[in-house]
Amino acid sequence: MRADPKGCAKEEAQSVEARSLDISSGDEGTVYINGYLDKVGGAALRTALEPLAKRAGKDDHRPREQRMGDALVDLSMRALDNGLVPQRAHLQVTASIESLLGLPGAPGANMEFSLPISAKAVERIACDCAVTRIILGSDSTVIDVGRAQRTISGPQRKALKVRDCGCTWPGCDPAGEHDRRPSSCALDP
Repeated sequence: MRADPKGCAKEEAQSVEARSLDISSGDEGTVYINGYLDKVGGAALRTALEPLAKRAGKDDHRPREQRMGDALVDLSMRALDNGLVPQRAHLQVTASIESLLGLPGAPGANMEFSLPISAKAVERIACDCAVTRIILGSDSTVIDVGRAQRTISGPQRKALKVRDCGCTWPGCDPAGEHDRRPSSCALDP
C-alpha cells in the first residue's frame, strides 16, 4: 500500500464496482444468495451480522452458518421494522378466514416472493406488525379496506420485552430479533 497508494486505491475502487448480489428462488420457496463484496462492504456486513449471530445462550447449538443466516434475516427485519428502507416496505400476506383459523384442508396464505405459508407462520409474522384488513367478496371484489393498525404498540412492546425477556411463542426459533433476550434478563441461566 505504501509503495503504490494510487494503485491500491484503484484496486479498491474496482472492488467496489464489482460488488454483486444474486438472489434466486429455490424449491419450496427457499432463497439462494450468492454475492461478492469489497473489503469495506464485507467488513460493514460482518460488523452488522456478528453481534446478531452470537449464540443465544448455552443451549443454542446452531452451527455458525445457521446463526449467520438467522442474523441476516434478523438484520433485514430490523431494517424494515425501523423504517430504514428508503421506501416504506410492506410484507403483504393474503389469507382466507379458513387459513387464519388453521382449519384442515384450508389453503396456505400467500406472500410476495414466497410460496404459500402456514397459518402458524402468519400468526408469527402478525405478532408484531401493522395490519391492514382487506375483505374480498367471493368474486374477488374488494368489499372493505380498513386502516393500518399495529397489533402491538411501541410501549406495549417494550413492556412485554421487559416482562417476558423475549419471545414466548411455543417452539419459537431463538434466532429472530424479537426472540433475543436482553443480557439483564432474569430468565437467563
